[in-house]
Amino acid sequence: MKKIIFFLILFVSCTGALYAQVLISSNLRQDGKFNRTNRVYDSTLRDRKETSYFEFDKEFTVCRHITPSKTSLYFIRSTKNDELNNRWEFDVLSNAGYSYYMILDILNNNIRFIYKDKGSTHVTQFAINGFWADK
Repeated sequence: MKKIIFFLILFVSCTGALYAQVLISSNLRQDGKFNRTNRVYDSTLRDRKETSYFEFDKEFTVCRHITPSKTSLYFIRSTKNDELNNRWEFDVLSNAGYSYYMILDILNNNIRFIYKDKGSTHVTQFAINGFWADK
């Protein structure tokens, strides 16, 4: 219960203070599960046309994910810039208390959330439709 109250207070306090620096739009979501035998994500990723917006604050400490049905906050615990592969990697914690490994992959034009559920590794991928930054 204390954890829920903590995240609620954190969510409310950060929502008003979040000023977007980097904005990303997406209109395609794909969900898949890691195949341990082939060591790849299932080629049968489920496609869903879904409008999403990602807003990163200037310090890259918070990411807000907005969909037509809900808004989620992700608190960025650590950041790694992989210049060789042209991507940013983040260890994030959602406002609901779930941990994710998030990859902003500029080269492959997507944002991926990798997470464990019931002993399996899953991926949710969003195709980048637009990318811009505030000055």
